[in-house]
Amino acid sequence: MKNTQFALFMVLNGRATEALTFYQEAFAGDILFKITNQEFKERLNPSLTIPAGEEHWLSHSILQMDTFQLQLADNPLFAGMNTTPTEQLTLSLTVNSRHSAKTIFEKLTCHPESCIIQEPIENEFATFYAIVKDPFGLVTQITHEKQADPTKKGS
Repeated sequence: MKNTQFALFMVLNGRATEALTFYQEAFAGDILFKITNQEFKERLNPSLTIPAGEEHWLSHSILQMDTFQLQLADNPLFAGMNTTPTEQLTLSLTVNSRHSAKTIFEKLTCHPESCIIQEPIENEFATFYAIVKDPFGLVTQITHEKQADPTKKGS
């Protein structure tokens, strides 16, 4: 699927602004787009009904990190959507240096609600491998590979 861009989209039920700041700092990302429910109503859909207290929720945001996008919003995508975090899907980061891996690990774990699932270790494939569950329920694997070329792994 050439020329297709994949992004991770998270629905955060009132915590998207906090998450956007957290991920921007942790991953040194650039905010490409951010619009609140109130701004959405004013600019795009004047007839939109916004529940009381949700005017400043993020309707949509895009954080760019190299070639990857993380998209965050507060509003469920459809009625009845379960916004409870799941561990079925994880973010896997492969970085180009052990130092970068350690820096990202430290930034993800500095939040008091973050949970270290796997302390940094060296394993068969990586000089650095760690797993963190952040305050927003996203489980992230951080890896610095011993062999960057996936066709040569394990050889």
